Amino acid sequence: MGASMMACGAKGGSSAAEKNTTVAASETAKETEKADEKKTDGEELKGKISEIKDFMFTVTTEDGKSYALSFDKKPEGLSEVKDGDEVVVHYTGELSEADAFTGEVLSVEKA
Repeated sequence: MGASMMACGAKGGSSAAEKNTTVAASETAKETEKADEKKTDGEELKGKISEIKDFMFTVTTEDGKSYALSFDKKPEGLSEVKDGDEVVVHYTGELSEADAFTGEVLSVEKA
């Protein structure tokens, strides 16, 4: 009888540990999913970067179209590029040659 109670106690203890592990794994999966969403939700713009300032930069595509992208928070990777570099910009929102950019620049990386 004592052995069966120990077995039940051990089973209950591991069950709680399993629940904690499952919750932690679930939270980690959600965080990873959010990070992936941020990367894949946006669009890509490829071109040559210029006019890099504290609040905006310009990207000119191969077909000669220029897009001014403004930002509040400096996007990831912007400090790694310089005027004239070929870049890939990940962003949300809509681009327009005529209208102001109202989306969000997610990241900038060398092409």
